[in-house]
Amino acid sequence: MTNQQICDLSITEISYFDINKLQQIYYFKEPEAILQFLNKYPFIIPILLTAPEKIHQYFPDDLLGLEVYIDPGATENDEELFIIIFTKIECHEAVEKLWELDEYWSLYICREAQHKLEIHLG
Repeated sequence: MTNQQICDLSITEISYFDINKLQQIYYFKEPEAILQFLNKYPFIIPILLTAPEKIHQYFPDDLLGLEVYIDPGATENDEELFIIIFTKIECHEAVEKLWELDEYWSLYICREAQHKLEIHLG
């Protein structure tokens, strides 16, 4: 999906600048679903804009993506946004680094993110 196509979606809560900046940082797996999620939960945007600085302290050369996850057995309000770290680090080491990231940063933003954001390895 191009920037113009994304801008043509009915975006009410988030700005073109925010969308453009996020697209420079993250791969959007399903752009329409991500934009709908961000419209519904715009408080996530500042976290997404600062997250790479924290994540790259542990995964310096890895790409980041976004994906909306809805538990099939859950209600609509149980949707979450996943930051996916596409890492080439060996599995055991990557999991250890993710735990360190959780202890250093991600566990502290749970309240701010209202439990709508998780970080996973890809």
